[in-house]
Amino acid sequence: MRIVDGADEGRQEWLAPVSIDRDLELVREQLDAFPECRAMIFDPLPQFVDVEENSNGQTRAALAPLVSLAQERDVAIIAVCHLNKKSDSAMIQRIAGASAYGQMARHILFVGHDPDDQTTGQERRRAMIVAKSSYGGVDTGQLYRVTSRNGDHPGIEWIAGLVERDAESLNPKPPGVTREYEERRGEAVDALRDALAGGPRPGREIEADLERQGFRRRQIDHAARVLEVKKQQTREGSRRTWTWSLPHGDAAEPDDMEVGTFTFDNWGRSPK
Repeated sequence: MRIVDGADEGRQEWLAPVSIDRDLELVREQLDAFPECRAMIFDPLPQFVDVEENSNGQTRAALAPLVSLAQERDVAIIAVCHLNKKSDSAMIQRIAGASAYGQMARHILFVGHDPDDQTTGQERRRAMIVAKSSYGGVDTGQLYRVTSRNGDHPGIEWIAGLVERDAESLNPKPPGVTREYEERRGEAVDALRDALAGGPRPGREIEADLERQGFRRRQIDHAARVLEVKKQQTREGSRRTWTWSLPHGDAAEPDDMEVGTFTFDNWGRSPK
């Protein structure tokens, strides 16, 4: 294993944080020096992406050269990301930062406490569940515990056997949020993103379109919050109107880029 702490910019007292878009040649040099490398781990990935935090377009543009390099060298990309605090959203929508992280990933594993184990402390079981996979099944995973060994060094104790479980089971919901209502809210997010993919549109027109598709006003409002839709007020004579747009002009983009495996941490720290 080789750990890269930062980039040397001639300042002996400290190393500059690595930025994928700025320091890709340094990454390439590390792969040249370590040809047997088969995986690159970024923990957490957004820390290495020097772009506007929620910009899908900028995030995709920054990651695309890294994806090309990984494909060229036959190296997997393993990334750790964290979850935002929107516990009433679906798990995929809780990936912190731009939604491009979830869109670009070929595999997504969510990690969290096992809801069937009410044990407290370190002994409580954890679950690692496949939420997205371009090459295999989903809603399956493995249970494990974090243990201490060899002088209190942390370790992993895997529990034999696979479990069939929806990744949403790791996402505790506020009272009154049913699964059907939650699924419709997730569909509303996709519908709103598609509706704004072509650029800004009048808010009344957008709301009318989504209501015709069967979405409730609260679901539309939730989708607008998740996508961080920009609402700008304009005047047409004595009449006020609102124009909706995606942040930074980002449009819905296809899931067409190859990224190895993304692992997401549901309790604030990834297992080591």
